[in-house]
Amino acid sequence: MYKQKGFTIIELVVVIAIIAILSAVVLISVGVYIKKAKDLAVKADLNTFNKNAVAFFVSYNTYVGFDNGSAFNSPTIGIQKIVGNSPQYSLSSNAYCVSSILASNSTQFWCLDGAGFNGLGTCNNTTHACAATGALGSGCSGTGQTGCTGGSYCSQERFICGGYGATCTGQSNCFEGACGSDHTCGGLDTNCSGGCRSPLTCGTDNVCGGEGAFCDSGNSGGIDCVSNYCDDSTGRCSQD
Repeated sequence: MYKQKGFTIIELVVVIAIIAILSAVVLISVGVYIKKAKDLAVKADLNTFNKNAVAFFVSYNTYVGFDNGSAFNSPTIGIQKIVGNSPQYSLSSNAYCVSSILASNSTQFWCLDGAGFNGLGTCNNTTHACAATGALGSGCSGTGQTGCTGGSYCSQERFICGGYGATCTGQSNCFEGACGSDHTCGGLDTNCSGGCRSPLTCGTDNVCGGEGAFCDSGNSGGIDCVSNYCDDSTGRCSQD
């Protein structure tokens, strides 16, 4: 009689290792496809939001008030269930935008607006329109120029490309405020009508950090003032 030969321990270990590797590859692939499917579901809900918003505008000639009904709540709840966060949106009388993070990448947003934008970007509450990823006015989460394009910098005050306090070399780098003499958006010596970066305030001469603007009285350098002088007794910028 012949003895039947079995598997050695080494052979079994090798087979188990191969099965484990293949299982891991399959699980990763399945996970990727699940996230892509969720992305498609998010985009579908955003498209529903878009169609409902347009229908609301046709009926009432404004987007204001659209967020007070089931036509708004249904796609919004759907997105929240998929990614765990409600979409960001902004409405005005004649414009709107809506954006949501993607399941496949929580740092990326998909955005739609009334002007026809449909792609990677963020909903801007000032313009009520989408800003393409990296463009002026789009959301950012990095430092310096990380996450921003066209030479703009990420504002650590607002987390917007070219937002208040972002570094700038010229007006083309700023979405909020003008580029100040301190090379920041909404910075020193800029007109207050465009807004001032924190902690600058508007002076009596309508200039950020101008005459009479509030300043840090403990800062002998007066970096909150165009004049570089902060009056300790009043806590205001002064030419004297």
